[in-house]
Order: sequence, then C-alpha cells, then structure tokens
Amino acid sequence: FLFGESTMQGTHLFPKSTIKKWMEIYLEDLLGEAEAKKITIVNFGRLGCGSRFMLQAFKNTLVYKPDLVVFYSAHNNFIQLELRDEVLKPKPVVEKFGAFMQELVKKSSFISTMNRLAVAAKIKRSERKAKIKNDEWYVEEEKKFNPDTDLIQNGSDRFERIRQSWERDIRQMIQVAREKNIPVIFFEGVSKYKDFKPFYSKHSLRLNADQQREWQNMSSAADKSFREERYFEAMTLYQEILKIDEEYALTYFRLGQCFEQLGDYEKAYTCYVESNEKDYMPIRAPKVVNLFYDQLVAEKLKDVYVIPTQHLFDQHSQHGLVDDTWVADQLHPTMKGQALMAKEIVKIVVENHWL
Repeated sequence: FLFGESTMQGTHLFPKSTIKKWMEIYLEDLLGEAEAKKITIVNFGRLGCGSRFMLQAFKNTLVYKPDLVVFYSAHNNFIQLELRDEVLKPKPVVEKFGAFMQELVKKSSFISTMNRLAVAAKIKRSERKAKIKNDEWYVEEEKKFNPDTDLIQNGSDRFERIRQSWERDIRQMIQVAREKNIPVIFFEGVSKYKDFKPFYSKHSLRLNADQQREWQNMSSAADKSFREERYFEAMTLYQEILKIDEEYALTYFRLGQCFEQLGDYEKAYTCYVESNEKDYMPIRAPKVVNLFYDQLVAEKLKDVYVIPTQHLFDQHSQHGLVDDTWVADQLHPTMKGQALMAKEIVKIVVENHWL
C-alpha cells in the first residue's frame, strides 16, 4: 500500500505516470509478467493530504492486511494552510465527539455498511459539484493572501507545534505497522531549490533606520550587478548585505545564483537551502523534515526503512543541483524522478527477499 501527498498520487502526471506504475514495470522486469500479476500495489496517495490523513487511512485499510506500506510525508503539513489549522486551531468539543462516534460506527459491521453507502453518496455529490465547477459560468472565489495568518517563521512557536504534530503522526504510523508486523518504508522529502525564489522575505526586526537605508542602497547595487551578469561583484555585495540582515530570504537566493554562475555549486546549494529556510511561506519542506528521518535511520528500528530522497536526487543531478530532469517544479518529480523513487522501493523489497 502506498500512502502520500501529491508526489505519491502522481499530480500533473497522474494517471499516465506514478510511482506505483513504475514499481509494476520494475517488478515485471524482475519476475516476468505472470508472476508480477500476483502482486497488487494500491496507491492511496492523495492531493493536498497531510500526515494525519495518511495515518487514519492506514488504520482504516489494515483490514486488508497489506504486506508492505510506503509513505511519502514531507511537505504538506508545513505548506497547506488548512493542515496547519488542524494543529494550530483546536477542534470544538462537538467536533471531537463526532469523530469519536465515527470510530465507534466503524466497529459495527451493519452500521459500517450503512456508513459506506453514505460515503458513496457523498462521493457522487462531490463529483457533481466538480462537474459544475468545470462549467464556464462557475467562478470560485479566490482566497486572499493574509500575511497575519498565512505566514509562518521557521523555528517559531507555531512552526514547532506543526513539526511536533507531524513527528507524532510518523511515530504512530511506525507503531501501528509494528503492531501488525508490517514492514514500512518512508521517503524523505525531495525539493528543487534552484529556479524558484522565496515566496515571502522579511527583514530582521533588529534593523534600525540607518541600517535599513544602508541595506536598500547595497541591495540596489547588488541587484544591478546581478542583472548585468557581474556575478563576482554581485556575490561580494550580497555577502556584505547578509552582515546587515541575515534574515532576508531573497538575499540567500540571489547569492546562491551568483555562486552557481561562478561554478561554486556546493555554496550555491547551501544558499538555496537557506533561502527556503528563511522563507515565511515555504513551498518546499524545511530541513527539520529530513533531519527527523535521518534520526529514524540512526535509531535502527526493525522493519523501518528510510529512502534518502533528496540525497538520491542530488546524486543524480548535474553539479548536485536538482533540475527539471528530475523535479518539474519546486517539489513534484518528473517521470524520471518517479522511476528513480520506485526503483528504490523495489531494491529494498529485493534485498529483504520479500518476493
């Protein structure tokens, strides 16, 4: 069973290309068509879902006794505003009671059957609504960006609450899998750090009026040098700017571009990552995600495997900087990227003699 965010679901490539489909291709290569057909791979990946949804979906599908589960959970808990709200805005008591009653319903076979019929009806209603949305006359009201609620600072109290909640969900996935003796594989997050500047940069609150003027003057000069492709000069200026304000995300991004143009790819990579870390609306997973997965590896938990996705993609990319060959936008793999991820799952299966 495969659970995950849009990366697992397949996003812009679905249904033509997914990690599931590439796994099937590899398994047929290994076993032959007849034997490969005996293996069923189910993709429960879902656009926009978070770790809490994956955990619940895993629990709900245990009745089908999967032999192996794979999770991709890395970005959405930190990116999706509605998923943040699940953690930052406690549910009313009435809603909690409703969720509790739903769990009771699942334990009754008769009521569960009725519940499934209700869910089926709900799906049909959703499909009808989706069809209406595709009509030309339907205009959905666009949600306006609100800096007061939509921005989040890496390392802030709100950020830490989200991180802790996400880590708890991952730990519970492991616990559930171990109780049922099911091997579990996690993917670390993968991001393309170059080509996309930070969404929202903010200045340090410590800057006084004189420092702000100095920063603005130097920034204008650095940007001019960058536009005119005088990258060494621009690099020097951006480095000086960081001495005034080390919080402004865009400065790191521009500095990374300078290093890349000058051939110092290791420093470019470091700057691109730091640009994402300083972004107040990060589109890509923060470093804490993969650091947590690295911690799981260090714990050497039985039947728990972690695929170091970012490292894997970096290794296969020119100069160690992931480009459009492997990742189409900030975080969604291309067909080649999906194939690379699927191959790593199959390698673990083969190495453990699970076939």
